[in-house]
Amino acid sequence: MSNFAMIVQLTRGARFSKQYLFVWIWFFLGVACAVASVAIYPVCNTAWSNLLSFSAAIAGFGATLGVAMTVVVPRSCSDETQPKRKID
Repeated sequence: MSNFAMIVQLTRGARFSKQYLFVWIWFFLGVACAVASVAIYPVCNTAWSNLLSFSAAIAGFGATLGVAMTVVVPRSCSDETQPKRKID
């Protein structure tokens, strides 16, 4: 569920920029694990479904962490924009 909540943030910025590549990978991995866990529940042992569900939660956390790191770190903190200090 957290994966779908972050779609708003992902679609605001540049959709496939380098900063969001990490987030998109974790996002799609989480969605794939969540869908697969529901699909294999009636077929396989429930432990496999639980494992995939847990993997989806971890991938969702990775995507959330990626969004937080991309949004929180301002671009003005790069070395190029920092004022040059005089060495006395």
